[in-house]
Amino acid sequence: MPDKTVNEMLKSKFEAKYADAAVRHFMRMVQDYQQRKWEDANAKAGKFVEAVLKALWCEAGETVPTGKAFKAGSIMDTIDKKTVLANSLRLTIPRACRFVYEIASNRGARHDADEIAANEMDADAVLALCSWILAEMVSYSQKGLNLQEAKAVVDGVVKRRYPFIEEIEGRVYVDIAKSAREAALLILWHVYPKRLSESALLEQLLRHRYKKANATQAISRIQNPHLSALVRHFYDNPDFSRLFTAAPAARRVHHAYLGGLLEHTAEVLILCDTLLGLYPEIDADLLRTGALLHDIGKVREYDWQTDIEYTDEGQLIGHINLADEMIAATIAGRDGFPAELARRVRHMVLSHHGRYEWGSPRRPQTLEAVALHQLEELDAQVNRFRNLLANRPAGESWTQFDRLLGRSLYAGHGELDVDERSQEE
Repeated sequence: MPDKTVNEMLKSKFEAKYADAAVRHFMRMVQDYQQRKWEDANAKAGKFVEAVLKALWCEAGETVPTGKAFKAGSIMDTIDKKTVLANSLRLTIPRACRFVYEIASNRGARHDADEIAANEMDADAVLALCSWILAEMVSYSQKGLNLQEAKAVVDGVVKRRYPFIEEIEGRVYVDIAKSAREAALLILWHVYPKRLSESALLEQLLRHRYKKANATQAISRIQNPHLSALVRHFYDNPDFSRLFTAAPAARRVHHAYLGGLLEHTAEVLILCDTLLGLYPEIDADLLRTGALLHDIGKVREYDWQTDIEYTDEGQLIGHINLADEMIAATIAGRDGFPAELARRVRHMVLSHHGRYEWGSPRRPQTLEAVALHQLEELDAQVNRFRNLLANRPAGESWTQFDRLLGRSLYAGHGELDVDERSQEE
């Protein structure tokens, strides 16, 4: 199918001016939704429905009334009798339009003041249903295009015309920005009218997928062809990459938020570069491979759909053994992978927690393994301390007692105090 706009697709069957009007009101609705103007978005949905009904009425061979003579309710009441229309145009779309029109016309002023984001919930429902209506119309106008394909076309317009933003423990995450600049604008838009300091904004940006560059660069720097192929087996896989980018690094201890696993891995890779500059006898390819692969089992250890929870295999087997299993299976499927190299890679993964009581099946016994353990532990603990200090009670110099650490942490006073301005803003 040639690359067409939604407008062009609709005009294959529907009157051009009504097709253009429907898409125009749809896009304005999306824009209002993006800006969290719920009632305005719902109002635009009403205009969208009117344009859709005019397009359907015209397609039925009828003359569309102009001005105040046009009554959306009258068309919705009678269009089911227009048997010249396909069932989707005669029955299903008008029924969906009636639901949207009811919300757009009547609901906004009738919500109680103490209801929880009722207009937002209306806008969620309306946007989803308007997207479906538009997809149905595209499917009808493009013969041979099934509804799933039509929905993908509409998703190309909607999907990512408004930002998918999550705020978790004070951190803002956006999943559609194409650049650091775009992410910065979306984060600032999300927190408005609150302010965010320059340092806090930079920290937010560094938590995003722009850290993928660290992983990508590290992969490209691995010279050993066997190790490079092993790492690329995972990172070049779109399904693995999607899970790895979204996954948390832990439930509670460190980097325990969406995207935390990628962030932790990228930070360990940065630390690797520093250590390799001090200790050139460390095998750089092995260390970077260990950094990239040591926690890959966490994509199977955790389920983060609603909250961060263990999967059954995460609870029973654990991410270290899962990672070793994934790596061993990949190596077994590759001809000529050196046995000594395989042992060293697997040993790094199996020993990266450092101690038996911390879940490591082995303690580090090679230079690269002890380096990986110490770097991984450093990043995890600094992240953990920083989060505890940043989330201490307002105005307090000490954190609350942390049961896992067995102590409270000290933030200090005056100029040495941990900067909490971004938390206040």
